[in-house]
Amino acid sequence: MGAGWVQLSLQVAEDQAEFASDLFSEAGAVSVSFENAGNQPLLLQSGTDEVGLWQTVKVIGLFEADVNAEDVELFLSSQLEGVEAFHWQHEQLDDQVWEVAWKDHFKPVRFGKQLWVAPDHAELPDDNVLCIRMEPGLAFGTGTHPTTALCLEWLDSQHLKDKTVIDYGCGSGVLAIAAALLGAKHVMAVDIDPCAIEASLENADNNAVADKIDVCLADDFQSQKADIVIANILANPLIELRAALSAMLIDQGMLVLSGILSNQVDPIILEYQRDFRFGDPIEKDGWARLAGIKS
Repeated sequence: MGAGWVQLSLQVAEDQAEFASDLFSEAGAVSVSFENAGNQPLLLQSGTDEVGLWQTVKVIGLFEADVNAEDVELFLSSQLEGVEAFHWQHEQLDDQVWEVAWKDHFKPVRFGKQLWVAPDHAELPDDNVLCIRMEPGLAFGTGTHPTTALCLEWLDSQHLKDKTVIDYGCGSGVLAIAAALLGAKHVMAVDIDPCAIEASLENADNNAVADKIDVCLADDFQSQKADIVIANILANPLIELRAALSAMLIDQGMLVLSGILSNQVDPIILEYQRDFRFGDPIEKDGWARLAGIKS
């Protein structure tokens, strides 16, 4: 079996992790994830008691096999000059090893009262539930990251019948699919990455909700009014997108923001408070979700 992927990782201080993740994506990574220096995964299942990020974070980028690892390392080194605990690791991964490892670790997870996310091969404890079937992908997650879990739990708590929803930054499409399964009449899934568009289309089809979900690149998105907008991205893009996200909502529409570290909540609220009334932030494992109403 040949090596199908190259994994590059580095360790940075907590406050540099988000920036390093953005740089990995800019350098061409098809997947970026976080671990702590002790190799305990950040992608925790819902319901764990562990909270907080780690003082030193291992940022892992997965690249296609033909990547020039030296070029990537030079690029990140130039952008992350002077960061603490800067240590590179370089590893070859085989396609089959990757797939088996994900299937070993990806188990059915419940979000809220009725919503589940599970791989195709897994059995659920109860057949009378709503389940999003997701096969582990190379580029996008399966719902277990705390920011996605927070959004899935929020969706599960809402009455979505006949609502229109925009999932801005859709990734795998898991939030868009959840909204459709929970009764939304139409969902628009938007992302900047063509791979996300492909993954969302495939996952929507696999979950039999493709007729309720339209998927497009952000550059092709024509702003429209929705009852609910969900943006699970990162703090800096959320700040830059305030006006655009606000314009997508009807009056009294609901906005859900995630991808925010707990210590970034106040700047986000300060930026959005001119248009929205937010409830208390909900936190999980060092990340936060904000839900507000357009005023």
